Amino acid sequence: MSNFLKIPDLQPDFKQLLSVSPAQFFTQGDPAVIQPVLNQLMHADLLPLSHPDYVQQLFQVTQLLQLSLQYFVHAQDTYANQAENLTGQLQQQQSELIRAQNQLHVLQQQPEQDQPTPYFVYQMQQAREANQIVLEENYRLKKELKKLIPLIQRQKLVKCEFCEKQFTGAEFLAKHVERRHSQQITAPFNNKQLLNDPLISDQKTERILDAQSSVQKQNKEVKRENGQREERKRVNVHAVDPAELQDDLFADYDKIQQEFMQLKAMVDEASAGEIM
Repeated sequence: MSNFLKIPDLQPDFKQLLSVSPAQFFTQGDPAVIQPVLNQLMHADLLPLSHPDYVQQLFQVTQLLQLSLQYFVHAQDTYANQAENLTGQLQQQQSELIRAQNQLHVLQQQPEQDQPTPYFVYQMQQAREANQIVLEENYRLKKELKKLIPLIQRQKLVKCEFCEKQFTGAEFLAKHVERRHSQQITAPFNNKQLLNDPLISDQKTERILDAQSSVQKQNKEVKRENGQREERKRVNVHAVDPAELQDDLFADYDKIQQEFMQLKAMVDEASAGEIM
């Protein structure tokens, strides 16, 4: 580092130098007060003021030098603090920039991350297979129910005294009353109502056929919705939300399984001789 200090050798203008009041500079604290004589304070040869006759003038110049030094030290500290604050702000902005770049990188990689994982594909395949099993079982039960309907129609029916259900024999009726209406029995059970009226048989058949038609409509609606969903997936694979696809599959599974349980209950009731 080169030495920037110089030996004062400037010819001073003592009249101008001594015109500046140290008290004024001290009171105002404004560097503009000493600005006109600043160059002389730094570079003027003050040796002539060492004469005993100029002690008062030398003291005045010394005060100006002391106050100037205090001002410059204070200014240096102020600028150092400002520089430190600006450095901190710059580092904070750099950190925010890095964080924004990382977020941008994550967003750019997001389409790749949205692709179904092998495990997710495996789960979807398992759900489809389970749905297919339920559909096949549903179909089998409907065929079994169709076979039972003619057999039920040819049998004599007995009506429950406590509800609207009808049964193919007194034995089934007695079991039903014991199971469902045990608390309602206040008198000996009357099992002599053998219903030979064709109207009752027709009403029973109509209810069974209505139930079957309702199940068929529900199955057709499920198949139609599945077909539309598969078509949307085929047209725009990247628009499929894996979570939504999984929810749809399991919702279909629950719906089909509920229909399966309803059909199974109907078959069990029909097999036991109980008709709604």
